[in-house]
Amino acid sequence: MRERRQRVKIGDALSDWLQMPAGMPQGSHLGPLTFVILINALQHEYVDDTTMTEFLSRSAVSSMQLLVDELVH
Repeated sequence: MRERRQRVKIGDALSDWLQMPAGMPQGSHLGPLTFVILINALQHEYVDDTTMTEFLSRSAVSSMQLLVDELVH
């Protein structure tokens, strides 16, 4: 999408429209994957903040247990 704009509404007050030079529209097909990629790059301070994701073809064997073992080690 080109020339996307956004504004903020708080109560009855509306901000001016701002041009969005980058970003991903809500509800896009790539939104969840992009979120996982970007959130994974953040520094995690607590073990419960860690997210591991694995994408597999239908015939592939998961290596998630090996990854979890490596994380624990």
